[in-house]
Amino acid sequence: MSQTKTYRNGSLRVELDKSQVFPNDPGQGTPAMVCFDGARDRYASTYWCAVGEGELLHERTGATKQLTDKQMEWLDGLEPEISEFLYGE
Repeated sequence: MSQTKTYRNGSLRVELDKSQVFPNDPGQGTPAMVCFDGARDRYASTYWCAVGEGELLHERTGATKQLTDKQMEWLDGLEPEISEFLYGE
């Protein structure tokens, strides 16, 4: 079984990596990242921060990019698949 999986929705993508799951230290690693690649800029955040805050951070400056309602709905809808892929048996 693959250790990684990617979901795409336009310029927004969710990257999953099972090798970043550490059951004995759940705060360690970044198993689910949300990324947005603009024409010149890249924004990213962990999946849970993106869903909780509704924004991504610029990779160099730390500026924020607000997610649209449609993007938030898409991310929310992925949660069961993300949890199953990363933590399911």
